[in-house]
Amino acid sequence: MAQEFKVDPDDIETAARELWKIAEDNTRAVRYAQEWLDVQSSGGILLSPVLDQLQDACNQLKSNYERLGSVTHSSSTELNNAGKLYRTQDSKTSKTMDSYYEELGK
Repeated sequence: MAQEFKVDPDDIETAARELWKIAEDNTRAVRYAQEWLDVQSSGGILLSPVLDQLQDACNQLKSNYERLGSVTHSSSTELNNAGKLYRTQDSKTSKTMDSYYEELGK
C-alpha cells in the first residue's frame, strides 16, 4: 500500500521563519564576538604567543558565526521558495484534476 506524500506549505514557511530568526540572532552573536572576544595584544613579550593563539581562536569563532548566519539565511530563503512552490503547484494540480473530473461527468 502506497503512502500519500502531503506537504503543508504553512509548515514549511513556519520553519523558514524560525531559521530566519536564527540567522538574525546569529548577527547579534557576531557583533558580540567582535566586541567581547577581541583579545588585546598588551600582554607583553611573555603572554604574546598565548594572546596570539587566543586571538586566532576568537577570529575563527567569528568566522564560524558568520558562516552559520549565511547558511541559515539561505536555508530560510529556500524553504520559503519551497513553500510557495508547493502552494502554487497543489493549487494548479487541484484545478487540473477538477476540470478532468468535470469532463468525465459530462
